[in-house]
Amino acid sequence: MNRTLATIFIFINIYASAQATFFNQYFSEINIFISGSAELSTGFVSAGVDRTADNPDRGVLTFVSKSGELKDRILIDNHASVCFTSIISLQDFIYVAGLVSEVGETNQKCLWKFDKQGKLIWEEPFGEPATILHDNESPKLCSTQNGILVASSAFDQTFGTQASVTKFDLEGHLLWEKWFTHEQNVLYNDVFVKAAPSKDGTILIMKSTYDPIPFLPNPEMVKWYIIKIDLNGSEIWRKQTTDISFGTLDIPDTENVLAGISSTSENEVIAIYCSENKFGISEQLILAYFDQNGELLNAVSTLANRDIDLYDLAINQDDELYIFGLDNTNFGTNTQLELLVAKLTKAGELEWEHTYGYENSSDLWSGGIITRDGGILTGGSKFRWNPPFGYDHFLVKTNCYGAIEANQSCQLDTNLNLTIYPNPASSAFIIEIPTNELLDIELIDLAGRRVAFYSQVSTYDGCQFAIPSVLAGQYQVKVTGKTQDWLARLVIF
Repeated sequence: MNRTLATIFIFINIYASAQATFFNQYFSEINIFISGSAELSTGFVSAGVDRTADNPDRGVLTFVSKSGELKDRILIDNHASVCFTSIISLQDFIYVAGLVSEVGETNQKCLWKFDKQGKLIWEEPFGEPATILHDNESPKLCSTQNGILVASSAFDQTFGTQASVTKFDLEGHLLWEKWFTHEQNVLYNDVFVKAAPSKDGTILIMKSTYDPIPFLPNPEMVKWYIIKIDLNGSEIWRKQTTDISFGTLDIPDTENVLAGISSTSENEVIAIYCSENKFGISEQLILAYFDQNGELLNAVSTLANRDIDLYDLAINQDDELYIFGLDNTNFGTNTQLELLVAKLTKAGELEWEHTYGYENSSDLWSGGIITRDGGILTGGSKFRWNPPFGYDHFLVKTNCYGAIEANQSCQLDTNLNLTIYPNPASSAFIIEIPTNELLDIELIDLAGRRVAFYSQVSTYDGCQFAIPSVLAGQYQVKVTGKTQDWLARLVIF
């Protein structure tokens, strides 16, 4: 290829709505409480607990098609009790974390791997069986650059628990386990309640509760921490945010309670707080921006004068933010708690918000993810007050504007100084950039996860890259040089 190649500008126009199906599906025939969902090449899968009367808890996977039609349910009942608490998908495999127990025994943490049809590949118990309250509490999954991280808690010798992080490779082999605790850990129960990947490690939220009298926690004895660890589990920094103040954003007689966390492409940490009054009612949300060393950079208020129970904060490859939670603002007037999803710019400006739910019901949120077509999947459970009593559940799939109907096209435009072809691609793609620099190239999915990395390569004459085993969909190609970065969209089929 001619080394005097002129700069080529390409315009890639992708309409996500042309490929996506949106739905709002409701499942009422059985008693299932959903704890989270994930995306597969064949559709979506939710993990939860089957609480059918007269039966012990059983882990359950619910599979739906891309259009939301129920395809299959898989029950895991090889223990006296099985409880699925978290789910992710990687390379079209399903990873689930949860708890198992036998008759008369206490909870044991466990990690499962399934194929995309729900066939169990392996089951890996880990840690020690629970011995006290808050021990082995609700394990949460988080993908990392080279494995899977499970955040939870573990018993220590001070009559409390330590927050624990356990890392596995993708085949379930234990790589390491680390423990973290409050500075004065006697009688404190420390547990990781959130985990999110960053470019150089993992960001975690640790809740520390002074609990000398079990089942009678004192709200004034709760402390919140942001902890960042590297890829080997070593602590990089921690920040106690229990009594954090945001100056003029603070509302009198409220406390800023840490509720969610994520990390940007520039390795900044974004945390979200609920400003709660003494009755536990939220009066606003605050986005706080920290640099990679944990120093507060800025904070902005959003969704003020709304009572929102915040459950999750997600970020896509463009550093746009998604808030998932429950809107309680009208609770008591129309007897509804509604699922809430809001999209914000990186700077915290509200782009859109929507609520989803069912009339005359109180929805219980279960989770939210950014899907590969740029939309979102969220869902929840609802208690059924008519016999037979139990939980119904539902899933909502939208486009990039939060719409269930295909009434708005989601156009993803890119105008970039590079050439990438073929596009769409199936097994390999070629990048041409007229520079003699050695470049780092990343393949990133729409949830912001790195799925491939190519280090120090030359693209002047065109360089071919093999596509790893990933799901079909849209991906971002990020090319990093010494003085300039390039971005492009790649469709893999």
